[in-house]
Amino acid sequence: MKKKEPRASEPPMEKQKGNAPRVSSTVILVVDDDPMQRDILKTILTDEGYETHVASSAEEALEAAQNIKAGSCFDRSSHG
Repeated sequence: MKKKEPRASEPPMEKQKGNAPRVSSTVILVVDDDPMQRDILKTILTDEGYETHVASSAEEALEAAQNIKAGSCFDRSSHG
């Protein structure tokens, strides 16, 4: 059986921890002061194939963002 070649428009896939292959160009930085929320989100996103980093504060996030390839930033705040 011939091995299927990826289409030119498909990003290269790399295997990482978790069940799904990682899309090498997709990086997510989760910032939350609640360690349980950070862990849950990191687990879910990693299992879905994303390269996931975590930070517990804005200061830590800024430092981490300098070390990873960040293309977009979204804020999903839940104050109150």
